[in-house]
Amino acid sequence: MVTVGLFDSGFGGLTVVREVKRQLSGANVEFYGDNGRAPYGPLSKETIVGYARQILDFLAGKNIDIAIIACNTATVASWEEVKDEYLFPVLGVIKPGVRGALATTRNKKIGVVATE
Repeated sequence: MVTVGLFDSGFGGLTVVREVKRQLSGANVEFYGDNGRAPYGPLSKETIVGYARQILDFLAGKNIDIAIIACNTATVASWEEVKDEYLFPVLGVIKPGVRGALATTRNKKIGVVATE
């Protein structure tokens, strides 16, 4: 059975947890909501990368098979930096979100609302 580790700067990533459970029924899920340091938006890239590494290290200790950065801000700020640092794949949520949005629009145009 696969174990998926996910983290977000708060509880928004629980929507990703729900989708993981829907698509991978029977998967074990480890979720870390970093509410104590939220929001990530006003933080520097370096700070967010540091937080991502701390949380991924914590999740690695849970023997996960794959990690998902279930936070748009953390994905943008840290994914490129951390994706190759672990023995398990590290995914973000931006590309899948864009693909999903493009698949549902009729004119292939989407609007984006994001953290500053």
